[in-house]
Amino acid sequence: MRAKIKNILLVCSDARESALLQDFLSNLRAALHITVAATSGELADLLQKNIPDVIIVRVDSEEKDNPRFLDIIRKNKSLDETPVFVYTSSPGKNDLHDLLKKWRKMLSALPL
Repeated sequence: MRAKIKNILLVCSDARESALLQDFLSNLRAALHITVAATSGELADLLQKNIPDVIIVRVDSEEKDNPRFLDIIRKNKSLDETPVFVYTSSPGKNDLHDLLKKWRKMLSALPL
């Protein structure tokens, strides 16, 4: 049985870019639940409520909250088994599609 990706946490402080990534992911598969964290406080709150299947972090060298994003994720032991993908530029359509394919393949290889 293959595990399905249902919950994606998108960490991105740029509202316009976040909307574009969210729109792309939503169009990729209708059953995805995408949550967006734009600040380190939002990220910490969201991770207390729910552990996502995948975390996609878009870091911007000019954004002061980026080190905090990664620090929060690294210190949260409940995320040890959660794939975290970090992009320093906007991931393209093919990048995101490949990311989800690799995640599905990785899950299917795990023993039940």
